[in-house]
Amino acid sequence: MSRTILLVAYFYPPCRDTGALRPASMAKWLRRLGHRVIVLTTSAYGAGGDEEAVRTADAQRWRARLHGRIGSTPCTTPTATPAGPTR
Repeated sequence: MSRTILLVAYFYPPCRDTGALRPASMAKWLRRLGHRVIVLTTSAYGAGGDEEAVRTADAQRWRARLHGRIGSTPCTTPTATPAGPTR
C-alpha cells in the first residue's frame, strides 16, 4: 500500500551539515519502498536538486529580524564598533 508522507526537516540537502543525512536517507528509502515523500524544509541552504522538496523562507531569520538582531539582507549581522581609548 503506497502512502504520501510529509517529512519535515530543517536540515536537508544541499545543507552540508551532518544532520541533513538522516532525513535525506529516510526520504530516499521510503521512495524506494514505493511511497511518495514530500519534504518540507527551509530555503536557507539553497535550492537543492530534490524536486519533491518544498522550500520555505527561513523563519529563524524572520524572528531575528523582528527582534533587531540581524540586518535586512539575509547574510549580514550587526557589527560592533571597536571601543577606542577614552580620555
